[in-house]
Formats: sequence, C-alpha cells, structure tokens
Amino acid sequence: MVRPCSFYLTIQIFLKATRKLQNYQDRFSSASLNKRKQFFFFTMLAVFFGCIFILFIG
Repeated sequence: MVRPCSFYLTIQIFLKATRKLQNYQDRFSSASLNKRKQFFFFTMLAVFFGCIFILFIG
C-alpha cells in the first residue's frame, strides 16, 4: 500500500515542478516555438506521471 505521507509529498513536488515549467514556458514563449514547447511540457508531464506510477504501483 502507498503511504499517504509520501504520496502527499510527491504531489507537492509535482505541483512545484509544473509551476516552474509553466514559468519557464511563459518567460520564453514565442509564437513560433509555442507548439514545440507545449509538446515538450506535456511529454515531461507524461514521463513524470509514469515515474510516479512505477514507483508507487511497481
């Protein structure tokens, strides 16, 4: 079973990471690079969720 404490900590870390990524995206956002940055952002989210899933379920 997953301990609630570690799960909560992971969520906090995830939220901080997404906030930093969004700040980065806003700072360097331009019309031509926007789609590529969004793709990169969502890829990073997917990888991060995959790591959490493997850590907790695996």
